Amino acid sequence: MDVFRRILNIFLLILPAVHELHPTIFVHTQSSGQPPRETGGPFTEIPRFVVGEWSTCSTTCGPGVQRRPVRCKLFLPLFKTVVGDDLPFSRCPAIIPPNEQRCNLAPCNADINVISPLFSTDIAPSSTVQFTWRYEGYTPCSASCIGGTQHSLYVCVRRDNNEKVGVWKCADIPKPALLTRDCNVLVPCGARWTVEPISGCSATCGGGVEVQRVTCVRSQLAHRQATVRVREEECQEPRPPAEISCNDIPCSPEWNVGPWGECSATCGAGFQSRNVVCQGEEAMGVMYDPSGIKCKGETEPKSRRACPDLPPCTSRGRPVPQGPVPLSPVELTPAQVANRVLTQTVIPTDALSPIGRPSMPSPEELKGPAALENMSQQTASPVIYANKFNYSQTEEVDTIFLEIGSHAVLFPRTNVVIECPVENFDKSKIRWQQNGYDVVPGGRLQIDEQMRLRIDGIRDSDQATYTCVAGPVNDSFILYLKEPSSAQREQLPKIYPRRANFTQKSYSTMVRVWVGADAFLYPNTRVVIKCPVKNFQRSQIRWQHEGKEITKLNNGVKKMRSGALSIMKMSALQTGTFTCMAGAARESVRLHLIGGISSETSTTPSPTIHAQPKPQDLKEPEVPRLAATVPERQQTGLGQPPVIYRERIPPMLKTEGHVVVYVGSPVIAASVESITILCEVPGAKPRITWTKDGAGMPNEPRYQLWRNGSLTINKPRHSDAGSYTCTATNAAGRDSDTSLVSIAEAPDILFRNREVTNLEDDLVSVTVGGKVKVKPGATVTIHCPVRGFPKPFINWDKVNGTLERNANVHPNGSLTITNASEGDQGTYRCEAGNPGGKDRRDSTLILLEHPHLVEDLRMLPRLDALVSANGGVVVLTGKKEKDTIARMTGEQLAIACPIKGFPEPPITWLHNNRVLQQGDPRILLVEEDHVVRITAIKKEDSGLWKCQGENDAGAASANLTLSISGYSWVPRETSECSATCGNTGRYYRILRCFNDDVQVPDTYCDNIPKPEVVYEPCNVDDCPPRWATSGWTACSVTCGSGVERRGVRCERVIYDGRLEQLDEYYCEVLEEARPLDSRVCNMGYCNNEPPRWNTSAWSACDEVCLRPNVAYQEREVLCVASNGTVLDFSECNRATLPERRQECYAPRCKAVWTASDWGECSVTCGQHGQQTRTLTCVYLGTDREAENACDDMKQPPMLQRCNLIPCDADECTDTSNYCSLVLKLRLCSVARYQQDCCESCTGPREVEGEEEEEEEEEEEQ
Repeated sequence: MDVFRRILNIFLLILPAVHELHPTIFVHTQSSGQPPRETGGPFTEIPRFVVGEWSTCSTTCGPGVQRRPVRCKLFLPLFKTVVGDDLPFSRCPAIIPPNEQRCNLAPCNADINVISPLFSTDIAPSSTVQFTWRYEGYTPCSASCIGGTQHSLYVCVRRDNNEKVGVWKCADIPKPALLTRDCNVLVPCGARWTVEPISGCSATCGGGVEVQRVTCVRSQLAHRQATVRVREEECQEPRPPAEISCNDIPCSPEWNVGPWGECSATCGAGFQSRNVVCQGEEAMGVMYDPSGIKCKGETEPKSRRACPDLPPCTSRGRPVPQGPVPLSPVELTPAQVANRVLTQTVIPTDALSPIGRPSMPSPEELKGPAALENMSQQTASPVIYANKFNYSQTEEVDTIFLEIGSHAVLFPRTNVVIECPVENFDKSKIRWQQNGYDVVPGGRLQIDEQMRLRIDGIRDSDQATYTCVAGPVNDSFILYLKEPSSAQREQLPKIYPRRANFTQKSYSTMVRVWVGADAFLYPNTRVVIKCPVKNFQRSQIRWQHEGKEITKLNNGVKKMRSGALSIMKMSALQTGTFTCMAGAARESVRLHLIGGISSETSTTPSPTIHAQPKPQDLKEPEVPRLAATVPERQQTGLGQPPVIYRERIPPMLKTEGHVVVYVGSPVIAASVESITILCEVPGAKPRITWTKDGAGMPNEPRYQLWRNGSLTINKPRHSDAGSYTCTATNAAGRDSDTSLVSIAEAPDILFRNREVTNLEDDLVSVTVGGKVKVKPGATVTIHCPVRGFPKPFINWDKVNGTLERNANVHPNGSLTITNASEGDQGTYRCEAGNPGGKDRRDSTLILLEHPHLVEDLRMLPRLDALVSANGGVVVLTGKKEKDTIARMTGEQLAIACPIKGFPEPPITWLHNNRVLQQGDPRILLVEEDHVVRITAIKKEDSGLWKCQGENDAGAASANLTLSISGYSWVPRETSECSATCGNTGRYYRILRCFNDDVQVPDTYCDNIPKPEVVYEPCNVDDCPPRWATSGWTACSVTCGSGVERRGVRCERVIYDGRLEQLDEYYCEVLEEARPLDSRVCNMGYCNNEPPRWNTSAWSACDEVCLRPNVAYQEREVLCVASNGTVLDFSECNRATLPERRQECYAPRCKAVWTASDWGECSVTCGQHGQQTRTLTCVYLGTDREAENACDDMKQPPMLQRCNLIPCDADECTDTSNYCSLVLKLRLCSVARYQQDCCESCTGPREVEGEEEEEEEEEEEQ
């Protein structure tokens, strides 16, 4: 069957129905005088407005309204018809056609009920209807300038008393027609942006680009569409994008076939591979997995094939130089096949060891069809299966697994694992490279058992190209870093460390420390390490010790349910760095053991501390005897060998008095009087000797050796620290033990007491001590080098203040103040401490800036409001004295001095090189002498004006010349009299502007004060008679019907202002009728008056919006007796109960679109880069969503193009929705269609026979 004929018949059947639905295609072009732009070829989709027929008039008589539907549709020039669903009005480039117009039929008869003074209705109210619609005026104008529209408002009211009720009361009553009228037509507008589409969408799916022309215009008063192009600087709103996204619908999945790779061999037999993936393209050019959806092709293209036309190999594995290889396959004989295989597999015997020599194929393997397959296996080369995929991280995760061949853009501190799938190669021999250098596993870069590369907590230095090398083949992975958005950054896990070092003062059973600093602890202490986190589950916290993850209880360390880490007993095994990891966030704490004593030095977990004897009592020490630890010794015939008495206690820091311990126990002391180490041997007295650090004892009088073998060190110094060994010897043997003595050395801060001044650099680094003078905004680092033992902790503080957020203390003890401002000035104190004492040094930070001139006065805080309120402020330039401004006498003038510095320099003013004196009341110095204000300019104010500013950093000046012209107000002609009679009439002389004796337009004198106006009396004469009335009297009765009265008289005003009462005869001849002097009043029931409803005033519109421009308002309704007593509602007539709630017009309930910030760009180059943002319809005065209230409003763009940087390869994509039709009609030979349908015309084609079979199957169904 002829395909073309069938397609043509289908369109002929569709056209009449489409034309019936859309009879009119409205194309409206602006009257710019330019020729219409090219609309494209016959397959280019053109958005056009389509309008329907006008409806009948809404009324049968009088004024009414006609309406018609208006839609935005896609127009196909080839078939002269519209297709598809309705588009947003913003997609159609023309001006929106009107959807309603007024109609005015014959006048209505007098008996027709009139709803409002302006409009009529054909529904006459019935006498049984209790409610009706009442005209309530118009809504506010939709535009503040150049013409807007107003819609009529109607409310539901009671027919008897015209009181408002809820709109549901009138639900069954036809509502009068909604009318509109123009408003603010003559009010001019400011400049605004206009957008005119230039081209259609560049793609039919997957996200395209539509180019539009953006122009800054100003509307004329005559017609809104009559505009004048102006400079873009006049448009205050942000400039709309020149390119917008379109057709952001996913494309149908199809096979994505990559190019064939290189052959695995250069001779013999090899194969080629390529990537074959079934993928679909989403908006923004991102590929997605169709999850099992079939691609367009029935069969999947081959991903692997044998390499064609390879020459045979020589004995050394190189191609045989036998000329060109034939293009067609040649049938090989079995002998040729065998010879070819042998040629490729033979290797010189001297090239391999016996173990590495390959096995030769058997003769059976060299015969028959299997020979070619064996040949291919023998010559197979390694293959890396790369995944050509681009990945951009959008949410916080702990670890991301990727494959070689891809590009990834990840958040900092994320863990990444890169896999290298390989075939025909031993995985254990895979090598990894970073930027061409081999990766050595260690630290954050590790290679696991599967030869995968793992990078923990990626940072800036990890941005590189990582290459997997498998023998002769390799492939790469490129890693980039990106910063998350502000909203994403708020949701990232965060750890709150404590930067102050911790030193345990005395032994305790448990100590808590926090991540972020160092901790010095005693042995056998239980330690709990805290890790406060935010935006992360504490149970998911992971810990590492020296880079190795803690997964279970090992070495007495375990993770608690709260996320903290518990160390059961502190020992040398638990020293080092412990790292807390919460997602990508991590902080560490380094644990130190005080005195360097391991856990083996203590035998009792909770020791008993005894009183320490004084040195003079050491001859017969009275200390409790504990069980001695006696080592096993060999018995001899000379008696028992000596055994030193031992009593081991945990190390404790002593800071005063005398220290007494048994040998074998460690000693940690600071500022003590003495240290005594007892060395007692029960039984016979052996020979006792002492050594220090393996050598003899120093010859110091401070060292004392007692008769019982004890050693005392008086006034210990830092040089006394070391290992002291006591050795007891007799004829039977010997015993010895050692005590480690640690002497704390007080901290000593290595300061520099000098003044540093650096007003040029942004980064300043100094050593603590003296003064530091820098410019505002500089970053200052103050180092605090310190020596002492144990390592002193360092703490920073601000004297008479606290450290601000921009002050950070580094682990090395330095203080950095970022972007220093006025509040950061002051004295900063570094305090170093350890068990040996403390030391502190101060540095004073002073901000200093050279006085200089600023171009924008808003940079001076005190002048910001002045410049905003008065745009006429004159700024001194300071460049040259020839800068001149002209003013007229009588004007006001403000001259500002644009000198800025820190500290702020005092300003001195000079006029004609003389210091300005504060004697003239016209000349005032304001804004702390930064501004000279002249209230009325005179001739003598002309000349040179100069301001000077000076501080400790230097001086600056600025000047200008003032020229004065002479304009003044002169009284001229008289005005009209303000009254026609009496004595109140006045006239005055009108002021005119003159330049010397020549009259000029009054605008020349606008800035000159006008002289006082003198008024003169006029028209002093008697006035004609007139009626005059007094106020109404009270009602004549207190209940029932009565009369109110007032006085009516005829009077006139005579020439001197007095009132003269006349006979009514003089006023009866006037055209004005005599006013009433009485009227009826009704005071209600006199006896047994029933209760009545009492209402308060309506409240303001409620804050909750009911629908666009509508909210509720309420009032209080009470049932009261005649004496004002409030009664229950049941006492009053419920049939007359007033409404307590009604709808009201609320301008703040206007529905508007709000947009979020633009997201990240989807690509880094090419023509498919897209950014998205979220649109929300909300009420203007609130943040509450307005649901579908914005459907009829122009929607801001949700997508826009980005990163329009050309890539290496040219793109070939479809830009039309009808490329499938182009293929079926075989129009790819036409240049226009080949360009619009590039991908379809150059891609694989389906067999024509298959298409005809599918069409026949469709007809049978």
